[in-house]
Amino acid sequence: MIYEVLYVKITLIQAIEVVDLDQQTKMVAELDGHIMRCVRDQNGNHVIQKCIECIPQESIQFIISSFYDHVVTLSTHPYGCRVIQVRVCLTHSSSCNYFIQKCTKYGYELILFLGCVCFSFYS
Repeated sequence: MIYEVLYVKITLIQAIEVVDLDQQTKMVAELDGHIMRCVRDQNGNHVIQKCIECIPQESIQFIISSFYDHVVTLSTHPYGCRVIQVRVCLTHSSSCNYFIQKCTKYGYELILFLGCVCFSFYS
């Protein structure tokens, strides 16, 4: 079963890299309503990252919008943090500022969380 999921992930990522914008938009539209599930998934988060990297923001606004109320939660999630990182690092827009402001606002809580994770990991 895991190999099937992994194969689908690899196939989707490769397709997103090579098809034209119209096809990308149609493929990504299939994810609508499942974004948070994908972000929290070991394989699905890679697909979302590739969408953010390769597809213009106006075509994936529904993906970006789904993060708005979950920035802090995703920032502390093992897979979600990677998606937030890609979102912040690769995009320069006003919505990117929203993510940075949210992380800054809750920075102390994030630092405490990361400290607890590191402490429990290394102890």
